[in-house]
Amino acid sequence: MGIKICIAIVTNRQVRSQTVLSLANMLSHTKHDVHPVIATEGYTIAENRAYCLNRAIENRCSHILFIDDDMTFPEDTIEKLLAVDKPIVGVNSMSRKLPLQPTTGLIGPNGEYVKPELNDIPSLPFRCHSVGFGVCLIDMAVIAQMKPPHFGFESLPNGMTTMGEDGWFCKKARDLLIEIWCDPRLVIGHIGEYNYGGIF
Repeated sequence: MGIKICIAIVTNRQVRSQTVLSLANMLSHTKHDVHPVIATEGYTIAENRAYCLNRAIENRCSHILFIDDDMTFPEDTIEKLLAVDKPIVGVNSMSRKLPLQPTTGLIGPNGEYVKPELNDIPSLPFRCHSVGFGVCLIDMAVIAQMKPPHFGFESLPNGMTTMGEDGWFCKKARDLLIEIWCDPRLVIGHIGEYNYGGIF
């Protein structure tokens, strides 16, 4: 089977205009077989991702590219992420607050999560502990190895979330010894009060 990518737009609110522009530029740039899907069901982001993932399975896609509704990204995002040639490859986006904080988790000497500072992020693609799923490409062969649910949350007894749905997925991948990678060369924006980390 050739490359067939589900472009999964994850949203339970309004998609930002800058995200739409990035998406249009990317889709017009790529020559790969792409199938955009917008999450139309689900109250939480975990349910949104599950909805898109199920559409990718139904369409027999080879990959799924998650894109959140508040991200900006280059037109050659698909090509660059495919070129890394890893089962899971995300980007180094920033949290929507100052000071800027990477959403990529580094790997400690014993495989544990290490919270990075800006200067800790390598300049070339690297294996990591976890990546945010704001922009993340996953080979569907990974999904075939996982038991659902693929996305969930971990919370404290008081209801405060300690692990988001992307961290949940990355943990399941690590348990299966599936490598998680980050390509820090893509300039990614995370739209809030400002476009954190972006160039648009």
